[in-house]
Amino acid sequence: MKKKASSHVRLKKLPHKLNVFTLTMINVAAILALHALPGLAEYGYTLIFYLGLAALCFFIPSALVSAELASGWQGEGGVYLWVTEAFGAKWGVVAIFMQWVENLPWFAMVLAFAASAAAYIIHPELAENRWFVVAFIWLALAFSTLVNLRGLKFSALLSTTGVIIGSILPCLIIITLGAMYLFSGKPTAIQFSWTATIPKFENLQHLMLMAVMLVSFTGMEMSAVHVTEVKDPGRSYPRAIFSACALIITLSLLASLSIALVVPSDDVSLSAGVYQALSTFFAIHNLSWLAPVITLLIAYGAMIMVITWMIGLSKGIREAAQEGYFPSLWQKNNRYGVPVPILILQASLSALLSLAILFMPSVSSAFMLMNAL
Repeated sequence: MKKKASSHVRLKKLPHKLNVFTLTMINVAAILALHALPGLAEYGYTLIFYLGLAALCFFIPSALVSAELASGWQGEGGVYLWVTEAFGAKWGVVAIFMQWVENLPWFAMVLAFAASAAAYIIHPELAENRWFVVAFIWLALAFSTLVNLRGLKFSALLSTTGVIIGSILPCLIIITLGAMYLFSGKPTAIQFSWTATIPKFENLQHLMLMAVMLVSFTGMEMSAVHVTEVKDPGRSYPRAIFSACALIITLSLLASLSIALVVPSDDVSLSAGVYQALSTFFAIHNLSWLAPVITLLIAYGAMIMVITWMIGLSKGIREAAQEGYFPSLWQKNNRYGVPVPILILQASLSALLSLAILFMPSVSSAFMLMNAL
């Protein structure tokens, strides 16, 4: 049964409307994290078990819930609106605030990865240069904010093209090369058997992967803040959600296994970094020149993730502000309907959090700290 939007919901009619394809790409851009592929590849065929379990027990159910709630309450606000309808406005404020604030260190973390990827292409030693990484994060936050100030039409276009170039294309290249290696008859780094898909539950590292998988699949609900700007949201939003689920699960699994097939697990680790893992992968195929190209594309995809999340979260916070729960300044929009003060505030807070890099033993340790936060 469809629910009617309550009286406090603002159904704004904007000239630009998102179609199913664009909304699908926004969801993929928000969740598909290619920089995690080498780390996932460490687990070989047990990844099938963990990825399947995470998808069945969390990712797909959360997508179903998001699709139902977004099509049932077709107003702006996303999580804020849903929780408010169920438990009251104060709990809605808590929900949207927690969703917003936990992403502030995440922005800095993802951009730190992008900085490290860029450093390996320019000069590898810069990857552990604290000042370079912080400067890159600050410039990237400023760029992301400026992009979003032009409104959803422009940021959606960037998300669509960015996720194709920076996420889907690199995945397809890695999967293709992995399949070519598998069917070439050369010895693979992992051997398939049904027992190989069963995890070693006594191994703490394997158990930790389950938590990592669940966290990596969070965020499908974020795009619901755009529901009033979707053509026929009752049909389009669920279709976009399910299409994004299929893409994310398929690409994550096949790309990770492709790396695992070619690169020995001893050479694939989180500490080694994406660039080193991909360098090994492409060197085996005698395509070493592709490593920096793909790394740059993945870094660009990470940047698009930040741009996508920044606009979505700011719109959710704005809805709570318009109900009087945050300062009145946070209600202000520019002519594109973008909450400028909130965008500037969240970029500034992320920039301040990134300063932790200057006081940690290394960039890698700061990366892990921001990831934990």
